[in-house]
Formats: sequence, C-alpha cells, structure tokens
Amino acid sequence: MANTKEIQKRMKSISDTMKITNAMYMIFSTKLQHAKSMLADTEPYFYSLQQEFGRILRHVPETDNIYFRQISEDVSPDKKKIGYVVVSADKGLAGAYNHNVFKMAHELFEQGGEKLKLLPLSKEKFATVLPADVYQEELKAEPSWEEVLNHLVPNYVNGFIYGALVESYASEQNSRMMAMQSATDSAKEILQKLSIEYNRVRQAAITQEITEVISGAKAQKRKKRGVRA
Repeated sequence: MANTKEIQKRMKSISDTMKITNAMYMIFSTKLQHAKSMLADTEPYFYSLQQEFGRILRHVPETDNIYFRQISEDVSPDKKKIGYVVVSADKGLAGAYNHNVFKMAHELFEQGGEKLKLLPLSKEKFATVLPADVYQEELKAEPSWEEVLNHLVPNYVNGFIYGALVESYASEQNSRMMAMQSATDSAKEILQKLSIEYNRVRQAAITQEITEVISGAKAQKRKKRGVRA
C-alpha cells in the first residue's frame, strides 16, 4: 500500500494534468468558434452567387456554358470513375476522430450513400420563376455571359469546397474538445479515488500511531510494576 506522500505526489501530478486539459479545452473551443465564424462570414457571398446564377439563367436560359453542360448518362459502369476525398485530422489530441471519419467513409463506400454532384451544375437548381406582374430588369454582360459564368462558377465551386473543409476543421476541434473533456472527467474520478485512498491510509497511520502509543504506555506500566515487585 502506498504511503501518504506517494499518494499526495500522484494527486498533484493529476491536478497539474487537469490544468493542462482544461487549458487545451479552452483553446480548442476558441478555434471551434473561429471556424463557425469563418463559415458564417462566407455564407452571404455563397448564397449571393446562387441568386446571381438564377438571374443570369432567367436572361440566358439557352446558355451552353461548359460548367452547365450535362454529361450523357449512357456511360457503362466500368467506364465511370468515382473519386473520394476524405478529410481527416493531421494532428493529435482528437480522440477517435480519424477512426470515426474513415469508418463512416468506408460505410458510405459500401452502402452507396447520398451523392452530391458538384459539377456540372444543374440549371434547374438555380432557375427561379418570377410572377408575370414582376418587372424583370434587363441585364447586359461585358464581354459576354460566357465569360461572366466562367468567372463566377469557379468561385462558387471553391466556396463550396472551402465550406466543406471549414466544417471538417470545426468537427476536428469539437472532437478535441470532447477528448479533453473526457480526460478531465477521468482525472476527476482518479482524484476522487486517490482522495479516498489518502484518507484511508492517513487514518490507518493515525490508528497505528495511537496503537503504538497505547502499547508503549502499557509496557511502561508493566515495567513499573515489575520494579516495585
């Protein structure tokens, strides 16, 4: 059984570890809030692009822009190639984040989960029909609508990918927060057990001292009686 000094040393070490995990939790919390703020800041621009696509397609619905040019579906499955980009954490302290990401990705591969087609864009997705009594402004593009779309669509795709990466980053920070919270909770449980053990050992030591004092007092009494006899 460990003595009180050893237990106190372990309790101090765990307390210091708790200070670190609490500090790391606050750091990851700040990074998570920053990621959410970054995502919120990009949403207005992203949705404005979607609205502009709708306005452009109302004026030039017959556009044959390469980004809206649909690929024929009459392609044999063996010629279709699908690439998956799985974004995981490149640093530690994220708990089982990477394991869960790859596990979920594997399940999607096996089950053929929901697929989101990024390109080519669908005109129906952005098309909006205005009421007949609503005035539609006349728009002109310089040098051409083709050039305008060639500039806007890459920005839209970049924003979409950027949003996915920021969401992944936010999930990573959230996983780190959970890992630090779990470590802190475990440390609290260990401290509680050590505190109980410390009190038990301390009480045993006090009891032992009292027993030794009583035994010493009894021995002195017997010694005095023997001398008198």
